[in-house]
Amino acid sequence: MNQLAMGMSVAWLIGIVVYARNRGKVSHRFFWITPLCMLMVGLWAIIPDLPRLAGDTALYHRMAHNPRMDIFLFHYTIDQIESDAPWGMALLAIQAISLQIMQLLNLRQIEKGPRP
Repeated sequence: MNQLAMGMSVAWLIGIVVYARNRGKVSHRFFWITPLCMLMVGLWAIIPDLPRLAGDTALYHRMAHNPRMDIFLFHYTIDQIESDAPWGMALLAIQAISLQIMQLLNLRQIEKGPRP
């Protein structure tokens, strides 16, 4: 879970920077592209866990103990230091809520229209 949350954070932070740089004036595509990129980067981050889901525990353990798995957004390093704390779920909730808030603020700005 922690790899997924941290992986998604990369695209989420880029989205926050883009949103702030444009001062909240983004197109509706932003709210499709940002979550899609978050999903893709999050999936990239958990690739080393996929053999476990498929039932191949031998391959999973070989990958889990291989420092080269850091190419998947520091997957190996995170495995070495992670705990069972639920901060991954909290981070995912913060990401989802902040995207919703940005979308509502953007919609409100569109409804106001341009100022004379």
